[in-house]
Amino acid sequence: MTVNWKRPEKGKARSFMMTSEDISYYNEMAKLFMPAGHCHDIKEGLKNKTLKRSDFIIAIDNDEKVCKKIRRFLKKNFDNFIVICSMVQNVNLAEVLEGKKIDFAFLDLCGELKGDIFHWLYKSRDCFTDTCRFGLTVIAFNRVSKFEPVIHKEVSNTEYVEYLEYLLEESKNNLTKKMIGDKIEVKNPRQAVRKTEAIRAVNVIKSIKASCYSFMIAMNNKDISIKRLYRYKDKGHSEMVFIDFRFNGKKDGDDFTMHIVREFDKKVGEMSQILSYPKTKKQVKKSGIIIANNANDIIKALSLEALPLTAGKKAWISKLSNKAGKDPVRMNKKIEKILSNVA
Repeated sequence: MTVNWKRPEKGKARSFMMTSEDISYYNEMAKLFMPAGHCHDIKEGLKNKTLKRSDFIIAIDNDEKVCKKIRRFLKKNFDNFIVICSMVQNVNLAEVLEGKKIDFAFLDLCGELKGDIFHWLYKSRDCFTDTCRFGLTVIAFNRVSKFEPVIHKEVSNTEYVEYLEYLLEESKNNLTKKMIGDKIEVKNPRQAVRKTEAIRAVNVIKSIKASCYSFMIAMNNKDISIKRLYRYKDKGHSEMVFIDFRFNGKKDGDDFTMHIVREFDKKVGEMSQILSYPKTKKQVKKSGIIIANNANDIIKALSLEALPLTAGKKAWISKLSNKAGKDPVRMNKKIEKILSNVA
């Protein structure tokens, strides 16, 4: 399915990020994007002169065909760039940067700020300057995801709650704006409809706050402010929110992120856990788990015998690949190649 990335409301969020406002111009610094094949964000930056040919661009996408399109565009418009074909949470930014730092980042996640991305941000936080501008676009759920309750519970008695309220008061935001999109048709009594809509509205705000908390906690070695928060919805698409974070200097950070990661891992099954935990011989024997470090291990663990691979098996391959620190896209292709040679 072809995704229309050039939508009116999404375009507004993109313009907020790619205007000349507070953009730094240090050639030795890197700019991080998840631009998809269209590269609309980067194109707008070039048009507005907030990006220039000498900037060092890092682009991430997990689709090889999309990466080829991005690479062709960047080659025409920039002297220095890297295109990384991977899930963002599997990218080792420190290795990519080789001593440089990122002073501008725009990650259009399209989905939620999940636990594995939360953990990745924490591991990567020293790769960003203390004055970085960091934009995020995430989905604003009207239902509760697995990760959000853990975040809300862990921050409930901390200074993050009051601090976020203060930041939102100081920022430009439209949290109370009524969303215009596909109408919700419900054949229930009026009161039930109002109750359902109220629950959804509360869940959306909680989802947005969970994303803010997650980012602030992962990056708590920075003094953070929020310049703008723009909640939007294009017809036929999920409700989204663009958050324009600013780093205003260095702070003494802590490892609260790791506490939350461990609390989340306690509440989900092994395949949903963010970290891998060593198992006793008894646990391994009971569960029948085989440690998978390469393609052959995964084939053995999942008892794969022949093609085609079902969507479920591909999902398991991706999960085991992530656990082993391997690129799931490449691992799926490698396993398909191995199985295609099985007589």
